[in-house]
Amino acid sequence: MQIKQLKAFTLMEILITIAIVGLLAAIAIPSYDAYAKKARYSELVQAAIPYKRGVDLCYQTTGSLINCRGGVNGVPPNLSTGSIASIAFIFTLSNGLIFVFPSDESGFNMVNDYYTLTPQINNGQLLWSYGGPGVRYI
Repeated sequence: MQIKQLKAFTLMEILITIAIVGLLAAIAIPSYDAYAKKARYSELVQAAIPYKRGVDLCYQTTGSLINCRGGVNGVPPNLSTGSIASIAFIFTLSNGLIFVFPSDESGFNMVNDYYTLTPQINNGQLLWSYGGPGVRYI
């Protein structure tokens, strides 16, 4: 009489499989969170583009940044919508700044994750530099 041999996983094989899946999850979840934050932050960067174009148009039309403000001379009005708490072009003493502040519902903090674009005039040409603490997500 033959004894039929059962085929099954051993406890050690199951524990090794669980350890591998746990290790992969430990690596994948932080990476996923980083990619999700980058995707949400790209919405702030994209929201600044119409303001950047508006300031470019205002500078070309007026030859100066002094008269470039939100809602004037082709610059879109300051607004607040969706995941953006506020976006505005503010003229400062030397040039100006486009501020984009995320709303708290977007998963970002207004104080620590805002985005700025700064125009700089170089030989009559308007150049832009970006900054703010939120650029670490780009």
